[in-house]
Amino acid sequence: MPSVRPEMMNDRPIDVIEFKAAVKDCFAPFASRNAMQEEWWDSRLAIYTRADLCMKVYLPQCHGHSVVVTLAPHGSPGWNAPDELGFTWVGEFLGLKHDLRGRVSSAAEIRDLVREWADETEKVVKRLSPPPEGFSWQAVYKWHKEQIRANKGVQTTK
Repeated sequence: MPSVRPEMMNDRPIDVIEFKAAVKDCFAPFASRNAMQEEWWDSRLAIYTRADLCMKVYLPQCHGHSVVVTLAPHGSPGWNAPDELGFTWVGEFLGLKHDLRGRVSSAAEIRDLVREWADETEKVVKRLSPPPEGFSWQAVYKWHKEQIRANKGVQTTK
């Protein structure tokens, strides 16, 4: 098994600098338009909340350069709350399809990746503002589990 080279780990300061700047440029404006309050949990996690929605934007500390965006009905501090789902899952439940890159090859591309994810996440947030008739988070969670059980749970990110 090939080992992960240290230069492939996105724990470099340049990644964090690029990520924070990109989130402030790409997510903060649409979060503000959607009456969401911004909080930075740490340098790799921005949390945006309003009364009925929590959005988290993560820079995972893993190999490569990737971004993760989750949505949940309630705000919760810190990483990986039990009620969070990737925004692509919520979007698919609402009938939206996403064709996104999940990872890029350099820190210089992080801004473009964050912009792509922000644009797609905004479509989902708009669909939840207000939620469609009959929408419930319990239904989303049930559907998500069914997709995983049926082995159809491959998200449509590249």
